[in-house]
Parts: sequence; structure tokens; C-alpha cells
Amino acid sequence: MIDAQKMVSEFERFDREKHEAISQGKCTTCKRDASQHIYSAAGQREYRISGMCEECFDEMFQDDGDE
Repeated sequence: MIDAQKMVSEFERFDREKHEAISQGKCTTCKRDASQHIYSAAGQREYRISGMCEECFDEMFQDDGDE
């Protein structure tokens, strides 16, 4: 059974951490300076959405055949 209150709590925690990282210019995944690891307009948009730098986002969603 899914604990809805726990899910909401985890989402709220992630959301706070994401906003804190973005306000500091850091990637939520690797914690590096995001501006040094974003190379395109699409990367900028993704950073505003997820807080992930372009390198981390690309690595996370890389096709297994691209390795």
C-alpha cells in the first residue's frame, strides 16, 4: 500500500532541495556549479525545471545503446 503522506513529504523535501540548489547555482545531482556544465538553451530550460545540469541530465537519460 502506498503511503500518500510519505510521498508528499518526500516530494516537498525534494522541492525544497531543488530550489535551494538552483538559488545557489548548483546541480541537484552532482552539486557542481551548474553554469559550468550547461551548454545549450535546452540545458538551461531543463535546469530551471529539474535543477540538473546538462551533463547529469544527459547521463541519466542516455540510451543503453549509446554507451
